[in-house]
Amino acid sequence: MSVRTLKIESVERNNSRFASIGDDIGSDIGGDLGSDMRPIAKEMICPIRPANLHDLSEMDRIEQESFNTPWSRELIRGAIYNMRYDVRVIGSDEQGLLGFYIAHGIQRRGNLDNVVVDRSRRRQGYGRRMLDDWMQRSRRAGHTSLTLQVNVANKGAQTLYEAYGFRARRLLRGYYTNGEDAYNMEMALGKQPAAVLENSLTGTEFPPPKYGIGSGI
Repeated sequence: MSVRTLKIESVERNNSRFASIGDDIGSDIGGDLGSDMRPIAKEMICPIRPANLHDLSEMDRIEQESFNTPWSRELIRGAIYNMRYDVRVIGSDEQGLLGFYIAHGIQRRGNLDNVVVDRSRRRQGYGRRMLDDWMQRSRRAGHTSLTLQVNVANKGAQTLYEAYGFRARRLLRGYYTNGEDAYNMEMALGKQPAAVLENSLTGTEFPPPKYGIGSGI
């Protein structure tokens, strides 16, 4: 599988494949994502909004604490500036920044590049809220399929993604910068048959390996 190197502003990521969702949600969705299936308490509902540079320090802290191979501060900054990336945070003035996600689209396919929740706020539904937000925005953007990459060892994140309808379609060997493998998981949006999605994998371009994966949800 060929991996196209994407540039964020003047920052160029290396050609090792992204370490995205799942390693510790902390998939970048937090290592405990998979069991995060409880109803969301009313007091836990915080707004999700576009990220800005005022959020950078907290985003960097959460990222560094969550992943074995985290994104650098400059990569996160570059994604905020790059209009091709959808970078959104969840939090409030009272509770602070609780987590964030980074996604992008290629043609009619959306990919979740990173999603993470602060370690102290996991298993409270914030990861699921960000997944819901990403999927809703992907539908509005006209995407017909969604993809994400998750560490093969992150069973919790895989369980959560499967509950949303994602299925593992391909094993990505050595996907992460530390040499660990990932599954490419996919789901179709709307009425597109899963078989169409599965047969469309050849030649798909994935984002370069993420420096820090996590299932930090």
